[in-house]
Amino acid sequence: MTSVNLDHHEQLILNWLQKRADSASNEFGLLKTYDNSDRHDVYDNSVAAILFDLHKDTKRAEQILDCFITKMDEQDSILAASYYANGSIKDGRMDAGNNAWVCIALAFHGSKISGADSKYMVKAQQLKDKLKERFAFTPSFDPLNPHCVDCDTDHKCSSVEHATDLAAVGRLCKDSSLLDTCQKFVSKMWVEPPFHEPHGAYATGTTESVPAGFNYSTCPVDCQTWTLLADADLNHTDNRDRRGLAVLQDEFYTTETHDSTTYHGVRFSDRVTGIQMENTASSSMAIAKFLREDKRGDSSSDLENKMNAMVDTLKLISSKNNGAVLACVNPNGIDSGFGYSYYPTPHLGATAWTGLLLGYLRPNDGFNPDFNPYRLDKIVN
Repeated sequence: MTSVNLDHHEQLILNWLQKRADSASNEFGLLKTYDNSDRHDVYDNSVAAILFDLHKDTKRAEQILDCFITKMDEQDSILAASYYANGSIKDGRMDAGNNAWVCIALAFHGSKISGADSKYMVKAQQLKDKLKERFAFTPSFDPLNPHCVDCDTDHKCSSVEHATDLAAVGRLCKDSSLLDTCQKFVSKMWVEPPFHEPHGAYATGTTESVPAGFNYSTCPVDCQTWTLLADADLNHTDNRDRRGLAVLQDEFYTTETHDSTTYHGVRFSDRVTGIQMENTASSSMAIAKFLREDKRGDSSSDLENKMNAMVDTLKLISSKNNGAVLACVNPNGIDSGFGYSYYPTPHLGATAWTGLLLGYLRPNDGFNPDFNPYRLDKIVN
């Protein structure tokens, strides 16, 4: 793996992330999520660690991963959603998705980075096993009572997003049962029209009822795009990749104009307005993956045009902010649809995802790894 000849935008982003890491090195060690908050989210830090590793910056990747291991040893292996700079818990939610990303980052470092200490893969396996134990993993999928793994310690339902994350964990940790169950769950969560007519879409997940039903409430865009990035649904007979991106085009893609500048991106969910930049980056990668792998040869030029507009928007924002990508461009912030908001400040997750996107779009000359964080298992040491 190598990261040579980075273009201006990739280098700006990497420089910003490195400075962010160095400013945290004398504290607990995790990078701040926002400029305006003492909040250090484990998900955002996991994405940053993966990007550091893809750029062969193992020192800064291990700064983050060692923090995870410290908290795992203190907290019976399950991590909270975010921490203060001193290492105390800020957001005590313990969910499968955040911890799955920690597991991905640990397993990637431990299995794919030359010379990495064996402890990282050991800790990834321990965390994976603890997630299955604590969140009621269903080893044998029952299509009549669809369930995969509980969302968190308080909600006994399953999430398409979390199952998608855990599918990547299953691949990296060579857990075929976890991968198989998660893929079957994601496949089951596809709902035909009139849900998101005329294309159909992935539901958010299941309800907490017994037997479990489908959750038709707030539908996030990542249910349509991260599933594609992770190859989380092996049922291609209904062209679900194409149909999911059609939902993105018709329902999530939008524009905003502020101070005479028009921005292109996606809404976080179908219940809110305002562009969310983290998912703008990951949605752009999903489109790029689809266009790269489409074997039918009739890809929509409009889809590619929207991707290019979103990529240009992310580059513009990064250039205006010394490499950082803002969480959103609306000066008042935006709602997620899930009870929390995003703010127009530099954002760790949005910046790291944009770095991954630009690495993914870089021409593969035989040296560059695949910067899709969901398919790191494909990288050859």
